[in-house]
Amino acid sequence: MPEETKLKGNCQHCGGNLKFVAHMTGMEVTCPHCRQVTALQVVFGPLVPTEVSSQPAAPQSICPKCRVSIDVNDRVCVQCGSVIPQPINWVRWGAIVLIVLQLGYLLLRWSGLDPRVQHAFRAKLGFAKAGAYAGSVTTKKRSADDGSKGDGPDDVFTPPPETGAPRLLFARQPELKEEGNFYFITGIVQNNSETDTYFEVGVQFLLQDTQGKPLGIVRDSVGFLDPGKTWDFRVLVVDPDATQYVLQGNIEGTR
Repeated sequence: MPEETKLKGNCQHCGGNLKFVAHMTGMEVTCPHCRQVTALQVVFGPLVPTEVSSQPAAPQSICPKCRVSIDVNDRVCVQCGSVIPQPINWVRWGAIVLIVLQLGYLLLRWSGLDPRVQHAFRAKLGFAKAGAYAGSVTTKKRSADDGSKGDGPDDVFTPPPETGAPRLLFARQPELKEEGNFYFITGIVQNNSETDTYFEVGVQFLLQDTQGKPLGIVRDSVGFLDPGKTWDFRVLVVDPDATQYVLQGNIEGTR
């Protein structure tokens, strides 16, 4: 009887070498190496293990002290116990420093503003009650001898709120004038206050025809008027029937 051909294979689990006769191809036997059941198959190329982990290998780093391979996210070496230095995130720290500098700049600008401007800004944002500024403004007190300004801390005083006569007055009374093809109500408003700036200063007039019939309201305004300053207002009159006007209320303005 001729000798049957012997073949070579490998265990599907541990890769151990197996020898078997040709008629046993496909049969399941117990591997003598790992004691698991495997099918007898002829292997013509290199062995590829059947169970390969699909998990990617964790990125590795080297401990600078003991030179042992460690995980890149480790903060302490598991071998020597040394603390692993972490790289500095310059982008994050640069953003933090920039924000701090901007906040400091805005704080300096805000502290240098006039308290009345601060009040008007807070009122616009809804954090303060709109109207006249009720706080105090610090100014220098003049010397009683020569009118010069003192430099000591006792020279600073807080003026009381202004009362009595209005501080916004007509330095030149309003009048209706023809300029070219247009008519204007012109005049001059003066701020007689020594300390307060007035905001949203304005004048408005009721236009009338020759019989006194009202024709509409016209007005002019300016953003602010500093102490002792004047404002030349010009109110355009577009109605050709308007021959007279009446000032509505007082000169507008808040401080």
